[in-house]
Amino acid sequence: MGIGTPGDPGQGGGDGGDGGGDTVICTELRRQGLMPQHIWEADKEFGLTVDPDVRAGYLVWGLPVVRLMRMSKAFTKFVRLFAKPWSEHMAYEMGAIEKDNPFGRLLMKIGVPVCRAIGVICRTLSQGVEMRRELAHHKISEAMLIKEVCERRTNKG
Repeated sequence: MGIGTPGDPGQGGGDGGDGGGDTVICTELRRQGLMPQHIWEADKEFGLTVDPDVRAGYLVWGLPVVRLMRMSKAFTKFVRLFAKPWSEHMAYEMGAIEKDNPFGRLLMKIGVPVCRAIGVICRTLSQGVEMRRELAHHKISEAMLIKEVCERRTNKG
């Protein structure tokens, strides 16, 4: 299960994944010798096609999963129950294998929209934080800004 720009699984950084920081679960499985090279290569290609909101949402939960995978072989086995079918369907979609994995297809149908929703929520929250920082930087309170907008509306009407 990887989404994003991949790197060499042997060069994993402190972020819990590959050098690129995006293809984290499949890269960790590859690093542990649990994913074939051709599937992992397809994962790299797939990552280049993914919407930024999907990628961001995946990383929100994918990075902590990889940290746990590095601490527990049992947890890695559990994750692999889902990552293997996902990666096989993804590899099928990328033309790397001839046979699709129906469970992987189902996981992707559910997982991509869920990751997108998480990514959109994170982006929206991040934009709200940025707006508050900007307001604080300019010493403008939210109440003053709202008052100013309301006054402009009443003056127009």
